[in-house]
Amino acid sequence: MNRSYRFSSFLVLLFLAGNIHLHAQDMVLVVDRCKALDQNSPIHNIWVDDENIKWVANSQGLFKVLAIDLVQRVSIPSGKTSLLDIRGGNAKVEWNDAEMQNIVGASTITCGSYDAKSKTVWLGTLDRGAFQLSIDPLRIVQQFNMDNKRLTSNQINDIFIQGNGKVWIATNDGMLTGSGDKWSLEER
Repeated sequence: MNRSYRFSSFLVLLFLAGNIHLHAQDMVLVVDRCKALDQNSPIHNIWVDDENIKWVANSQGLFKVLAIDLVQRVSIPSGKTSLLDIRGGNAKVEWNDAEMQNIVGASTITCGSYDAKSKTVWLGTLDRGAFQLSIDPLRIVQQFNMDNKRLTSNQINDIFIQGNGKVWIATNDGMLTGSGDKWSLEER
């Protein structure tokens, strides 16, 4: 009796799994675009925060997307930049533009990411490498470039920080990964 019960349970599970698979094949995926944002404006960054609010930066500014047809423009004070306005930006962090220019010079900031573990911001530039910065006060923690680290290029395309603190720095000629004093070139 125990054996037949297990066999019948197996058959029921097999039937349900097959039925779910068949229904999954029938599902039609639909992409809904946010109609409240200009469809012709290129998007620079998208971030979803812990409260499931979508933050979208495009060439017209920074927006909170609350629904498919409802967005709020986020006001950023004159002379300030938000990390959410930059590719990879993942936190509501702002800094003074003049102070930042004193640190990175006239180089264009290409990407950025907030490291919650160390409470620092990582910024990539077009030609000066990567910077790890404290925000309050704004100062350099460390700079990564071809002269002082294993970077194969000073053009930083992306920076990603894992939850364990490992940092991935993508250049146009390779990828550097690591944390603390342990860094290695992963790809060239």
